[in-house]
Amino acid sequence: GSPATSQSSSVSGVASKGLILNGLATAYAVDSNGTKGAALQTKRTSATDGSYSFTDLPQGVAILIEVTGVANETTMKDEATGGTLPLDSTFKLRAATVTGNSGNVAVQITPYSEMAVALAVASGGLSADNVQKANQKVVGFAGEDVLSTPPTFDNVGKPTNPAAVKLAAVSELANAAGLGCSGSQLDKVKCVVNEMATKGPADGTLATAVSSATDTVKATVPPELQAKVQPVTKQLDGLPSGPVLSAIGSAKALVTSFRNLGTSLASKDAGSLSARLNRLDADLSVLPDVLPYSLIDEIEMVNRALETFNRTPSATVGTVVDAGAGVLCRYATANSLDCRSVVQLAEYITSSTPSEPRFLVTQYRSVLTAGAGANINISTSLVTQEATFGDDGFVPTWSVAPTAGPVAGTFSAVGRGDGAGAVFSGDLAPGITYSVGFNDFTVTAQGAKVSVSLNIARTAGATADRYATTGFVKQFRAASDTAPYASTELLAGSYFEEQTAAPSNTTKVRLDVVATVGSAKVTGVLDADSYLPRASNNLPGELKFTGSIIDLSDNTKLFEGSVSGDQLINRSTGDAAKTGRTGKLSLNLNVPNLGRSVTLNVNAFTETAPGEYSFSGSFADGGTTVTFEGQDKAGEANDYVNFASNGVNFRITPASRNVITPLKNGSGDVIGQYDDKKSQVTYADGSYERF
Repeated sequence: GSPATSQSSSVSGVASKGLILNGLATAYAVDSNGTKGAALQTKRTSATDGSYSFTDLPQGVAILIEVTGVANETTMKDEATGGTLPLDSTFKLRAATVTGNSGNVAVQITPYSEMAVALAVASGGLSADNVQKANQKVVGFAGEDVLSTPPTFDNVGKPTNPAAVKLAAVSELANAAGLGCSGSQLDKVKCVVNEMATKGPADGTLATAVSSATDTVKATVPPELQAKVQPVTKQLDGLPSGPVLSAIGSAKALVTSFRNLGTSLASKDAGSLSARLNRLDADLSVLPDVLPYSLIDEIEMVNRALETFNRTPSATVGTVVDAGAGVLCRYATANSLDCRSVVQLAEYITSSTPSEPRFLVTQYRSVLTAGAGANINISTSLVTQEATFGDDGFVPTWSVAPTAGPVAGTFSAVGRGDGAGAVFSGDLAPGITYSVGFNDFTVTAQGAKVSVSLNIARTAGATADRYATTGFVKQFRAASDTAPYASTELLAGSYFEEQTAAPSNTTKVRLDVVATVGSAKVTGVLDADSYLPRASNNLPGELKFTGSIIDLSDNTKLFEGSVSGDQLINRSTGDAAKTGRTGKLSLNLNVPNLGRSVTLNVNAFTETAPGEYSFSGSFADGGTTVTFEGQDKAGEANDYVNFASNGVNFRITPASRNVITPLKNGSGDVIGQYDDKKSQVTYADGSYERF
């Protein structure tokens, strides 16, 4: 078996300018406005190598780490002078990073990480996006991954890797009184660190000074260590130049957009899109279940019986009609329909006719009788009676009188004529009370309450009847509450339209909805065409939702757009495994904590053969638009997704999941590669990004 994975994130590294021994390291949360929040953990850096480690941190969020000195306890090795400098609380270095979804994230706390923190703060705050961008810019400035790679030194303090050389260069700058710094060596070190953070990675004077100091440090490294401290200037060998190098900018823009999309959608910050949608999901999960499934089944059974009687109000006595979903109806008289639906098998009854085994079954039973005018009188009960079991399932033995059960009630409903609605009353299910009006009712159960008020106006047509429906459903956490926890309102223009030819024919639905749950609000229009109530899977032929989701806590619109599907089922047969199904999606996703909007379009998602699909679309984040297309076939040999932007593309296949995926230009030349194991993209000019 595989080892268990961590459910929390850890961060570790080295505090160095040089090595800061026995310092005080504190990890802080970052508030939604991008400022330093509450302290999460405090640790001491190692007294021998300056290392630190924080475990059990929250996943996928930005955190800030500060290292300070403790008077008479903390020391720092100075590479330039070879001496040891005492540190107190006036010395501080910071680093910021984004924790992973599991495992460890490496970040070194150095003057370079301090520079990145200052850059992120100046860019609007320590959001996950700002932190990642600032860290990448500083890595580019240094020419080495000085944030992820820990510095290493020999036993006399000489650097043994490129990251250590870059840190020693800062000490060299201070020792040479560079950047206008003066005073003691510690004063000059503090000054250089501050100047680096103030000037930032875009300052040409700073870049020249650091480069010169780096060359000075390299010259002092013993010959046997020279090879180890040289930077890797080109990480991909044998790559052509010319058109390849000119496409690197487009490749970096493609990677940046791809990374930004992931950051936008996966950020765990409190104000992020995913965090807000998780709160909506949590709001939905705590809705009390007021209407038990047994009652829902009963209502469904009565609806099917009523629909059957509406279509054929009179028939030959003894005619049995299958109303679907296990509901069988039999005409007891020319104007009376007896319908039953199996709830539960009771026990086997020994039969004198082995070919027809008999059972006792518990069933819902509804008897519908035509009344005066357009009224249909309905009585419903829960009964236990004998039934046979054959190829078509349970069949009631109509001649055997049923035994009344614990549920009984009386319905008085209008099913034809003026279509004014229905009124019912009675104890229909144990433990549930009803308050009934003409077009509305309230159900109270399990300490919660649901209030329903619907106005239905029927318009008869030559081939279809339309039921214009407006009203609301409100759900209360407690029966005594006056303000609903969740509500759904059907606005004017909502309707159900049903073909009148036969029960298997199609239905149209249009719902103009305003729904609130907790602090979220959903507004929009749902259209379903060619819906087959009796078909398996209960899918429509066409389905489209156009609307938005709003976070009411700050009136932020999180989602706006439309989702649609066509030919989800065969309109004639209800077959849900039909080829030719298509889907489309067009979304604008607002990412409040990152101050951006992501546009995502799926232009076509088409079933080309049973269980096989092709798809295409695009997403845009800022100024870069990325297109994608691919296919999902039986087996994996031909599956792929291709992403492209400004003449640069890369393809992902099942075989390339754990190997390097190349970035190519229009001529097919490789201009960069992604190494999944290192989470690193390396470009043809030797530059690289890690994330």
